[in-house]
Amino acid sequence: MGKRAGRQVQIKRIKAQIKRAIVANKDWSSLYAKLCEYKSQVNFKPIPWKLIPIDIEFNYPNYKTIERTDPRREIYKIRNLLGPGL
Repeated sequence: MGKRAGRQVQIKRIKAQIKRAIVANKDWSSLYAKLCEYKSQVNFKPIPWKLIPIDIEFNYPNYKTIERTDPRREIYKIRNLLGPGL
C-alpha cells in the first residue's frame, strides 16, 4: 500500500532530496524540475470572507440581529463581550 502525502509534504521531501544530492555531488537537475512542477501547480481556493473588505459601523449594533454568514457578526460579538473601549 503506497503512502499518500499532501503537496507541501512532497515539496518538503523533494527539497531534502535536492540538499542530499548537492552534498553528495550528484545531479539534482531532475529533482529541481520536479520541484518546479509541484510549485507551479495552482491549488489556491479563495476564501470569500477573507477577501471581502469589512465595513465596521461605529454605532455598535446588536450582533444577534446580524446574519450568521456576515463576517462583521464576529467582530461585533467580540466588541460586545470585551466592552465598548475597543
